[in-house]
Amino acid sequence: MIQTDEAKRTNSISNLQSKLEGEFTTEASDPSITFCKPQRILINLILFTFLWSISSFNYYLITFYMKYVPGSIYVNTTAAALSENISYVVSGLLLNRIGIKLSFVFALMIAIIGGFLLAAMPATGLTEASFVLICKFGISWSFNNCYLATPLLFPAHLRVRTFGICHLMASFVTVLAPLLAEI
Repeated sequence: MIQTDEAKRTNSISNLQSKLEGEFTTEASDPSITFCKPQRILINLILFTFLWSISSFNYYLITFYMKYVPGSIYVNTTAAALSENISYVVSGLLLNRIGIKLSFVFALMIAIIGGFLLAAMPATGLTEASFVLICKFGISWSFNNCYLATPLLFPAHLRVRTFGICHLMASFVTVLAPLLAEI
């Protein structure tokens, strides 16, 4: 029996529909297992929850700390915003060139260096402000990496859940940032 072109198209469309329905039904059967099934996805979720938490906490901690930096609050906040915007451009350019791991390593190292300099050096007006800006640059870079890298590491059907879990855990940790900034 020779199939016509119309019969071939209907047959291929029905095969495609059955495949798609099979994919959606297996995904929707138990969504909690989806994160645990491949171990790589679970490890990435745990690591990214940690990265989101430390980036968010430190980002808002530095933002709340800005009112204690000597000098005009307006000048300091403008300088912090400029540092932050430069870090966004840098993170966007370097994430694809050097990779996700190295981008996070460089960003967090810059923030750690700024934090150690802030803690170790005597607090004068200009040095304290510059060390806070170094921290702000590194943490803004890291926080932007969280938003840029999360969709790259997780499958499409888990991206929204991943963003939700990471953001929820980071929000729980970030609640303590204003309290710690006042100490």
